[in-house]
Amino acid sequence: MSQLKTNSITHVDNTGDPNITLHTDGSTSIRNYKAKSINGGPISGFRNQVMNPTGAIQQRPSGANNSGDYGVDRWRMFTTDGGTAGAMSRQNTSPNGVIAGVPPEYIAIGRNPGNTATGFVLIQGIEEWTRFMGKTYTLSWLDASDAGFNDFVQVLFSSNGTSAGAGNEFGDVGASAANYVNEGTVEGWTQYSVTLNIPTLSEADYNTMAGSSNACLLVKFGSNTGIAESNYGRYTAIQLEPGPLRTPLELRFAATELAMCQRYYQVVRAGIRNDYASGQAAAFGGPFNFFQPMRITPPFVTKVAEEARQNVTQEAVVNVSANGAMMEAVGIATDGGQVAQQWVADFGFDAEL
Repeated sequence: MSQLKTNSITHVDNTGDPNITLHTDGSTSIRNYKAKSINGGPISGFRNQVMNPTGAIQQRPSGANNSGDYGVDRWRMFTTDGGTAGAMSRQNTSPNGVIAGVPPEYIAIGRNPGNTATGFVLIQGIEEWTRFMGKTYTLSWLDASDAGFNDFVQVLFSSNGTSAGAGNEFGDVGASAANYVNEGTVEGWTQYSVTLNIPTLSEADYNTMAGSSNACLLVKFGSNTGIAESNYGRYTAIQLEPGPLRTPLELRFAATELAMCQRYYQVVRAGIRNDYASGQAAAFGGPFNFFQPMRITPPFVTKVAEEARQNVTQEAVVNVSANGAMMEAVGIATDGGQVAQQWVADFGFDAEL
């Protein structure tokens, strides 16, 4: 049996990269338009491990304003220098029209006027961390950041979710700006990529991760310190995919992206009412379901907005589970006719890593 050993195959007239590259790990890269079409469409099958890669989903209306806040869904801001006040939210790339090749939204993180923070980290935690061990992944993104951002990117394991300092326990796989591959510009945005070899955890570290309900793989973007006011990091089309090469951003339906994000945070409008006016203190309530089952029973519940409140003196959200909750209220029903008492509000349920 004969065997041909080579690391690439190319056309005789090709003056660029090889048409076919054979990698040492046994994988093969093919440079042609058809391969790009497959990777950019649904047939590629959820290649991108990052959720909300453009920041298009933002259920928290105010974004992030302080270190530790979530802004756009799944992305959390930490400050690393100066004070704790910063900003992170969804912005639009093209208020006057679509820019070819660039998603219409992006994530902005940095210093609004008056903010005290001068260093920033943008972070997302990814569940099902075991599938990354010992694998090669490529992180890519479109970038239009001001000076001082993009000091480093990191991919690292964390048994502490996305808390401050998370991931430092096992070390990290990272790259500084000098190691990014600059693949050119698209309408003022720079396409960057970096290939990272993610290690296999030791047995002891694996057991630490397995024993945590918040274990995850973190993706981090970090800035320098000394960031000036009105300077921002701007990121979109963030993709973490298996293999040593970048492919076009995987496009997912907005409804699919929202449903995935709702596993970790969702806003639900719920309401209860009592039509019996007794003139006495009356308790009333009712259950409601979540749009998507959540990762765990959400430990944090906030009232985002209140739509209606009538003859209610006490209220609470109780019996919270990963699938839903119940509203309860107490008040004196004095009004006659229908709707003697009612309470309608939007609630945010947070089960983030």
